[in-house]
Formats: sequence, C-alpha cells, structure tokens
Amino acid sequence: MRSSSRGALPLLIQVARRIDRFINAIGKFAYWIVLVMIGVGVWNVLGRYIGNAIGQNLSSNGLIETQWYLFDIVFLFIYTVLCLYGLFVYIHCSSL
Repeated sequence: MRSSSRGALPLLIQVARRIDRFINAIGKFAYWIVLVMIGVGVWNVLGRYIGNAIGQNLSSNGLIETQWYLFDIVFLFIYTVLCLYGLFVYIHCSSL
C-alpha cells in the first residue's frame, strides 16, 4: 500500500507544477490585456476630445463596454495569480 502512495506523490507534484505554470501564463496574458485596455481607454479619451473639436464621433459606447469587459477579465486572471503567490488584500470592516 505504501509503494503506491509513494508513486502518486511525484505525479501530484508534477500536476501542481503544471498548474502553477498555467497560472503564470494566465498572469502574463493578463499583462497584455492590461496594455490593450489602456490603449482602448486612451483612444476613448482622445477620440472624445478630438471628435468634439472636429465635429465627428470618434468614440462609442461599445469601446467603453470593451474597456469594462477587459477590466473584468484582468481582475479575474490577476486574482488567480495573487492566490498562487499568497498575496491578498485584507479589508477590516471593524475599522470603518
């Protein structure tokens, strides 16, 4: 019985390392999504002001919604990376 449990441990460690690598890849992907989200936000701001100056609509609600969806994806992805490294934000409601 002990020999089978010893054989399972290296397999479980290998699976855990693969999961860690996958979560790190998610974190790197989220980094790029943040850059895209910033680009969409800059375009929205510049498009709104430049569009007002030239009389054209260069921004849209669809771009604003895209920015929110990208933010949601980044939040979910980064949370998994934070959990992997044990980085948490504690909020003490009693001090409010």
